[in-house]
Amino acid sequence: MSSGQLNSSASWHDSVLVIESILDIKIPNATVVVTGLKPVIDTWTLTAEGRTLTHEADDHKGIYVYEKQ
Repeated sequence: MSSGQLNSSASWHDSVLVIESILDIKIPNATVVVTGLKPVIDTWTLTAEGRTLTHEADDHKGIYVYEKQ
């Protein structure tokens, strides 16, 4: 049975939280060579007034906006 581990690191770039995630896949008793994998990068941006949080992710090409009620 194969297994995977998602390793993420987060850092602030001014007012933007950037989360970079890389998947590490392990398959017992097999040699697998995978090249060209890019990390998944999510960004979370909070507006100056703190009422709107915008989430962008490069893996699903969507932008989601969350507004505080």
